[in-house]
Amino acid sequence: MIQAATRCDNEICKLSVYTSIYEINRDKSLIELAISCFERIEKKILFRKYLLIDAFYYLSRFNTTKSTKIIEPYINHKDFLVSYNAKRSLGIIKD
Repeated sequence: MIQAATRCDNEICKLSVYTSIYEINRDKSLIELAISCFERIEKKILFRKYLLIDAFYYLSRFNTTKSTKIIEPYINHKDFLVSYNAKRSLGIIKD
């Protein structure tokens, strides 16, 4: 399954697969793969902020200090949706 995800061109799809597998087997090597996906999403220009919103929720499910530190800078983002979802993904805002 991991090998199939690495062949996929869609970074959100990869991040989703890595997160799901991690939740099943807690394989820590998937954390670095997920963070790499997130970093590639950050570099995309077109629709970047909307891709980030989805990525926050996937990355936050790893519940590690490293994943939290990657999301934290977006808490004060100038775009309300980005800021709101960064906070929500970290549990700062609860619905």
